[in-house]
Amino acid sequence: MNISRRTFAAGALAAPLTAAALTACGNDGGGGGGGEAQEARGPITIWLSNNEQEVAWGQAAVEAWNAEHPDEQVTAQEIPAGQSSEEAITAAITAGTTPDLVFNISTAAAPGWATQGA
Repeated sequence: MNISRRTFAAGALAAPLTAAALTACGNDGGGGGGGEAQEARGPITIWLSNNEQEVAWGQAAVEAWNAEHPDEQVTAQEIPAGQSSEEAITAAITAGTTPDLVFNISTAAAPGWATQGA
């Protein structure tokens, strides 16, 4: 699979992102346009839903990406167990252990997470 960084981020990952993920990636608190986030490089951690098809898709996309980009690795795992995805994400925000991207969230919860600095 020949996939560029831009294609992977913009297509495979960005399509299902919500305001919470976009806020986490681009808000430096200073009202800037997220320039540092757009230029940042390094490992990326993704939490997938516990939906069997999404996990299979996510693992395949990550495996293909990692094979072609050994210096820009992505790690994907199912979202940690909890009463709900929102509970697991809120706990991670509180503990400072959030991933870079999260799929399968309620957009209704995103403003609260943004208020928490997520």
